Amino acid sequence: MKHIDRIRGGLFGAACGDALHRCLKNIRNKKIYKGSINDIKQYYLVYGDGKITDDTRMMIAIAKSVIESPEDPIDLMGKRFIEIHYNNPINLGLTIRVAIGEYEKCKDWKKAALKTHLRLGGRSEGNGTLMRTIPIALYYDDVHKMINITKKQSNLTHYSRNASEACIFYNILAYSYVRGEDKYEAFINNVKRFPEYEDILDKGENSFTKTGCAVDTLKCSLWCLLNTESYEEAIIKAINVYDNKDTVATIAGGIAGVYYGYNAIEKTWKQNLAIKEELLNISDRFWLNNNVYLTQ
Repeated sequence: MKHIDRIRGGLFGAACGDALHRCLKNIRNKKIYKGSINDIKQYYLVYGDGKITDDTRMMIAIAKSVIESPEDPIDLMGKRFIEIHYNNPINLGLTIRVAIGEYEKCKDWKKAALKTHLRLGGRSEGNGTLMRTIPIALYYDDVHKMINITKKQSNLTHYSRNASEACIFYNILAYSYVRGEDKYEAFINNVKRFPEYEDILDKGENSFTKTGCAVDTLKCSLWCLLNTESYEEAIIKAINVYDNKDTVATIAGGIAGVYYGYNAIEKTWKQNLAIKEELLNISDRFWLNNNVYLTQ
């Protein structure tokens, strides 16, 4: 599979998962949620409008920031998060909203993240940082730099170490899949560094803690990837297993999109995306950056 197909797969995979999640959440039809792949395809054809939520908006904010300032994109990310906060406040997570409010008081993201953590009673481990992080894995060739930027983007708004480690593990797997590694081998080879996730393969479908925490959401997303055989199966399993909770379709969709590639995603889902052209442009910019490294 071509490198560009995996890059596009990651970005479109997350965005399509987000759009599908939004469509199903708006109707709240449990019979549809528990339906087959074909049921949900037909449902999306009728009701899906291709619109996205803050999940994808923040992912795009990170993507544009690493393109414009690859050596140190964190401040640009923060500025774009603030723009999203004021232009599209609907669905923006509590931790992010509080962090932006604290930043506007002190103009220091590190202090703002800590104050947010304290204000929320030590609970800053939400999946709002996980849903936006995948562009970093798709852009950087240097794995150490990729991990460093991943951690910094998480710490920008989420002080929790659990949240940043969830982002790092997720992006290490995405980084591995971009380079063609086997789905299971990449997981097994890397999970030793993240013991919180070692029991995923032993879990049953109904054994997940269904919260908005990054750790819980990532466990479910990876289980769905590892226990299905296609992009569609992975995100629909995630929606069904997690009862359409929070951003699981975006997170599962991103990692599954990287592994299975752009062409494995339902054509209608991609074509209907309101931001299709923007994602194609970002993907091309990412590929050009990676192609420089690959040809050196």
